[in-house]
Amino acid sequence: MQSDKERIEQIIQSKKLTNIEFSNKTLLSPSTLSHILSERTKPTLTILRNIVEAFPDLNPMWVLLGQGDMYLAGTNSSTSGNQDEIGVDDDIDDILGPMKNGLGYVPKAKTSSQQQSITQQPNSIGKNQNVVPMPSLTIKDVEEVMTKTVAQLQKPARQVTEVRIFFDDGTYECFYTKK
Repeated sequence: MQSDKERIEQIIQSKKLTNIEFSNKTLLSPSTLSHILSERTKPTLTILRNIVEAFPDLNPMWVLLGQGDMYLAGTNSSTSGNQDEIGVDDDIDDILGPMKNGLGYVPKAKTSSQQQSITQQPNSIGKNQNVVPMPSLTIKDVEEVMTKTVAQLQKPARQVTEVRIFFDDGTYECFYTKK
């Protein structure tokens, strides 16, 4: 599985952006991006959410957890400028809506023309191609994953408090850390 840093690097390369352009699009400071790319720090949930919002053609599960394909079905890096035509921006609102609502965000309403363009996309899959159906994601699934991720990030790091060494004569010694 790719690390957060590797996925961010892949996005930058795929979108053919400089680090400065990527920082501007995702509302990151260039120094924060530099720290992430040098693995000095890990991206926060807010940073990953900003990336998903800046590039709605990206698969949120891939950005956040490295699961699935990089791009949502029916999109690729060349369609990123045409998000409203295919309704990808609105799909991101559907997936991340509850998370955004907690921050005072109200998702945009879909127009009937956008809804039709989503449902009436031509099928470009050839007859000889095997297609594995992607499991459908619900808002509840994304919320559950995000809740678990945040809970893991908020746990304090474990620390060694005691070490015991056992000897072959049946004795042992204990060593304790100073508090």
